[in-house]
Amino acid sequence: MAVKGKTTVVFSTHILSDVERICDQVAVLHNGKLALSGSLTEVKESRRNDSISLEFTSNQDAENMALVIKKIQMVKEIEQIGNALTVKVSNLREAGKLIIDLISQKGIFITRYEVLEPSLESLFMEVVK
Repeated sequence: MAVKGKTTVVFSTHILSDVERICDQVAVLHNGKLALSGSLTEVKESRRNDSISLEFTSNQDAENMALVIKKIQMVKEIEQIGNALTVKVSNLREAGKLIIDLISQKGIFITRYEVLEPSLESLFMEVVK
């Protein structure tokens, strides 16, 4: 018998990966006060920073693409670590399309493209510092 929609279960834990897996709603208490609450989706959306992670086959490809990508007006910041780039943007959907188009035009092979979303753990650390 499913209890979803019929019963509320309060689940208190420090293992935030478990919370992400099983909870619909979350609340974070800090110093006896409610620091963060809402649906897991709402909480993550409210703290999203619109970043894309890109991984290339070589450091040189990453460096070359960083030079091209930084010319996009929606790009706020680019960080390169080895063959990977983290790109912070102001419009995730539009910037993502442009970045993929530029990579394709340059004929550079990409091994990973990921929209970065905050984990519940990173949100927890942000609100309790």
